[in-house]
Amino acid sequence: MRITALVWLTSALVGFASLGQEILWVRIAGFANGNSPQTFALVLSLFLLGIALGSLAGKRACENGSQTAIRTFGASALALSGIIDIAAPWLIMQAADGIFLTPLMSVLIVATAASKAALFPVVHHLGGQLGRTDTGRSIARVYFANIVGATLAPLLIGFWWLDLMTSQSLMLALGAAMLVMGGMLAPHGSWRVTLGLSGMAVLAATILMPRQTALLETLATPSSEASIGFLLENRHGIIHTLIRPGEDEAVYGGNVYDGKINIDLIDNSNRIDRVYLLAALHPQPRRVLVIGLSGGSWTRVLAAFPSVERVDVVEINPGYIPLIRERPEVSPLLRDTRVHIHSDDGRRWLRRNEAERFDLIVMNTTFHWRALITNLLSSDFLHLARNHLNPGGILAFNATGSPDALKTAATVFLFAYRWKDSNFIYAGDHNFTQIDPKLARQRVIEVLANLHINHAHDSEHVSRTVDTLLSKGWVSVEDEERLAGRPLETITDQNMITEYRYGRVVWW
Repeated sequence: MRITALVWLTSALVGFASLGQEILWVRIAGFANGNSPQTFALVLSLFLLGIALGSLAGKRACENGSQTAIRTFGASALALSGIIDIAAPWLIMQAADGIFLTPLMSVLIVATAASKAALFPVVHHLGGQLGRTDTGRSIARVYFANIVGATLAPLLIGFWWLDLMTSQSLMLALGAAMLVMGGMLAPHGSWRVTLGLSGMAVLAATILMPRQTALLETLATPSSEASIGFLLENRHGIIHTLIRPGEDEAVYGGNVYDGKINIDLIDNSNRIDRVYLLAALHPQPRRVLVIGLSGGSWTRVLAAFPSVERVDVVEINPGYIPLIRERPEVSPLLRDTRVHIHSDDGRRWLRRNEAERFDLIVMNTTFHWRALITNLLSSDFLHLARNHLNPGGILAFNATGSPDALKTAATVFLFAYRWKDSNFIYAGDHNFTQIDPKLARQRVIEVLANLHINHAHDSEHVSRTVDTLLSKGWVSVEDEERLAGRPLETITDQNMITEYRYGRVVWW
């Protein structure tokens, strides 16, 4: 291959691999840390540190070296980068259960960025030498090749390849590509040897990690007694379930608890009572919107409300559908002609469907400290949701322990309360807490009958459970403020307080 084409190809591949690895590291680090909002910033900072160190090393190699020495340095940097990328998943697996996981991942991120960034001065130096009388144009072409590679990475990896391959497999593929490129850049044409070494490295990694999901399985399994029941990775994220002896199957999105596969009010292992309560609060809901499908348990119960005519479900990750299809407790909702599942972002879907109105809007929202959760907890979103409620409609969502979520709901709706002994908030423009206990009890029992759950328990047990459901009280925003011991604040798209001020404290 001509040296000109070789320089351009190296520049493009380095740009592609750098951006590609950054995408993969954000995903893997986020999965290991429950997708905290600080993860992206930290990974980006480590990458920039690596780029600075690698560029400095490349600059020094170019200052006094001959073209042969510079190519040798570049080939060595590419080979090192390939080894790091191939070994990283296996190394993370070895440290997954210990205190060294975070330091190890930090070192690997800096190392993979530095080994690639070292090539940036090299290819520009070699490209500039080729220009002779037009050095500027030659360097511009090398830079353009790098930009093309960096642009293609998020398009191909982020929007396509992550639907076909796991993060682990993509790391392996990028590592092998860097090794091959290192052999091609070496001054004495040793690419055949490098190709052989690349094959051996990939083979070794495949032996050590025989399953494409081995890395995710290791990070997702907290103890030896838990086993993976379902695991799927796509461009939207990572979904898995954990099975523990004697417990309902637990669903996780991005390695954070999402709920359990359970629709039984008496079992109530996933606090499914919070959705049964809606049957008591609203006398005849006909149209229901569910934002967030997860394992489908909540949607399955809502579809069993006697008066419901249509249920719209907005779920950004279609990967939950094969999970639901394989679980008999919830799979009937996929055959229910009243249930319509939309693969979209909830906020975007509401904006695109301005004319739609609902009697119930239900969100079993993820934890308030996770990245981007402000999109569903802010007053901006609650105003949007309120505009989609019919008169007498109710919005129900999970505050997951954030007292400011109740304060926010109270600034948007005339009535907003947290159900006592739960994290769930119910809001509307009428006082939905004033119910007829007898009629409410009848409606809850009808839901149980539609799901055939009352057949599995004796009538006395069912009766006691429903009575307990209806006897719990409500927590007002004033009560919540006293419990919090501080003035509550309104969550907005701008302040993002549940993510960055009152969220989970993390050191990763």
